[in-house]
Amino acid sequence: MGSTAPDARMGFGQTVTSGSRIELDTAFHGFGRALTGSPLFRLPVPALRLTAGPWDIEVLETAGIRSIPGIRELIETSAYIVSPSSDHVGLRLTGPVRHPHDTAEIVSHGVPIGALEILHADELIVLGRYRSLTAGYPIVGVATQTCLPLLGQAGPGRELRFRWVDRDSAVHRIAERAAELRALERAIPVRWCQVFQCITGADGGYAGDAG
Repeated sequence: MGSTAPDARMGFGQTVTSGSRIELDTAFHGFGRALTGSPLFRLPVPALRLTAGPWDIEVLETAGIRSIPGIRELIETSAYIVSPSSDHVGLRLTGPVRHPHDTAEIVSHGVPIGALEILHADELIVLGRYRSLTAGYPIVGVATQTCLPLLGQAGPGRELRFRWVDRDSAVHRIAERAAELRALERAIPVRWCQVFQCITGADGGYAGDAG
């Protein structure tokens, strides 16, 4: 029962709450000062921009948005606050929502991470990794893949604003992120070579080529 992937709905798990005490077992004692100024530690690592104000989340609309007239404009012009009741199932957001006018049953189906779901309790939820089926609730949009890391850092009280984008824009953002990772991949062997030369004073090629 000591799973590192807790599931509160199953009645077990290691829920971390305010006041929880966490013990770490590690042999790491920090980097040596002689090397922290090395080029190795100046890699072009992509980093999230966690600003102090509202965070903009890009979303793609889904077919379900047509079942709620005006919901697109409402979400785009409103601010939503992350609720303390959020968990690994999803971010619960307080803010204005609308519901379908008809009472037609919505077939339950699987959804991707980042889906925007509207519950009966006037609540907007951004579903997370432990989401299950829709349970008949409408899905009006899906957060883009590049915004998922930002949603993962959104704690209680964080203000979120949603901005609708098209598929081409979302794909372009993914391509930009992939280019950043490729740049990091190319930089790593170059930095290691510079570190080796700094330590040994060697002027030749990368010693790692021999091994």
